[in-house]
Amino acid sequence: MKIREIEIRTGMDRTNIRFYEREGLISPLRQDNGYREFSEEDLETLLRIKLLRSIHVPLDQIRGLMEGEISLTDLLDNQIHVLEDEKEDVNYAQEICRLMKNEESSVLHLDAKKYLDQLDEKSCLSKTDYFSVKKDKLPQVYSPVRRLLARILDLSIYGFLLDSVLVFIFNMITSNRNAVENLLFTGVVILFMLLMEPLLLMKFGTTPGKALLGLIVRNPEGMRLSYAEGFRRTFGVIRYGMGFQIPIYNIIRHYKSAKILEEKETLPWDEEIAYTMKDEKVYRNALFIGAVIVVIASNVFLIDLEMLPPNRGELTIEEFVENYKHYEKVLEVGKDDYELNRFGEWISTRNDQVFYVDIAHFEKPLFRFELSDKIIKSVSFDVTIRNKKMPLASNREEMILTYYALAGAQKETTVFSQPIHEFSLQNLENGFTGFSETHRGVELDVEVSYEGYEEMAGVLFPVDEETLQNYSLAFSAAVH
Repeated sequence: MKIREIEIRTGMDRTNIRFYEREGLISPLRQDNGYREFSEEDLETLLRIKLLRSIHVPLDQIRGLMEGEISLTDLLDNQIHVLEDEKEDVNYAQEICRLMKNEESSVLHLDAKKYLDQLDEKSCLSKTDYFSVKKDKLPQVYSPVRRLLARILDLSIYGFLLDSVLVFIFNMITSNRNAVENLLFTGVVILFMLLMEPLLLMKFGTTPGKALLGLIVRNPEGMRLSYAEGFRRTFGVIRYGMGFQIPIYNIIRHYKSAKILEEKETLPWDEEIAYTMKDEKVYRNALFIGAVIVVIASNVFLIDLEMLPPNRGELTIEEFVENYKHYEKVLEVGKDDYELNRFGEWISTRNDQVFYVDIAHFEKPLFRFELSDKIIKSVSFDVTIRNKKMPLASNREEMILTYYALAGAQKETTVFSQPIHEFSLQNLENGFTGFSETHRGVELDVEVSYEGYEEMAGVLFPVDEETLQNYSLAFSAAVH
């Protein structure tokens, strides 16, 4: 028989049945697919347990009866004595006990259904729940929303901690991860959760998200979990509840977990766990919302912090190059076939054995550095192109990165006020407009002239009617 049939024939719910299984009172067979197969003997045992629990026989005495440590007669004599002090329905429970004592000699021949029917009839007539079975199961929190919110907050905290390590220790830019990198990072967060959460459960019996919502995890004895117990539980959550965060599959697992909780059943990873909730006071919701706001604000702060260049104040050429490369990573720009070396010189990284086809002409400019005691006072470059009858790409990227590398080092730049966030550099939008402006202590001077070309979408296209194509750019960024 499947558990659904057992539920119908015994009138018990499956959480109660599984509790008795964990207690070793029944031992259904496990099939290859993981489903339980109950025998007629299991059914009779459950009915007997239900009968004895209906007359308030303690579970430990029932276990002693099943294990032969106590006889049915002794158990019932003891229960009669216990019930003598009860009121109203106790007399009827005593009557049932006497009938059972007089009519039954052994638990193996106990006709449980006959007495259960009498108890049901009595319950209907007196409208009492005295004879209803007190459920023997570990407490559980059946709110899928509350549990999910706690887990989401915990994952957000784990992710923030890992991002902080990447930013502060490895100087990585975390805000521009691509889809594959995000997937890998999710895997690292899951691994961190698998190692960290058991430690939190062992030390505190809860996690940050659970604590805010009043959720507590204990073992059946009411003690905090050991690390091994916490590890098994957390792995079960990751496997069965989160689907290892595999896209689509994780949604399916969340849905199935929610359905189990809605049916008041115990989730697979909590079968040996007592999961309780202190209360549902309104202030907990306020604390939770506040924590979410703090986590979001912390992540925004971390993103702004990682955008700060590695070098501040007066810059040497090498420090300028480090800042320049930093902003290349932040903006995800930079041509794969050129790299700026520590001396501020462009070196080609093209593979000589690969044939390249350029759809537009582009020249990497030669940086000129004006120095005073090895400190940069200005960075400039010139580009001159004559009679190139093909589209020309601008040097907008080099100009704006040069500005960021210098301006980001100035005292005006802070975590909350950065050149990368300002929108006043519209003159660099296409890279073919001359202007002179000062921003954040950096004076920009751009002179551009061209003939025989027409600018479209940030590219200069040669005009067919013209016989000459000339282009010149003079750029300078001076530090005040």
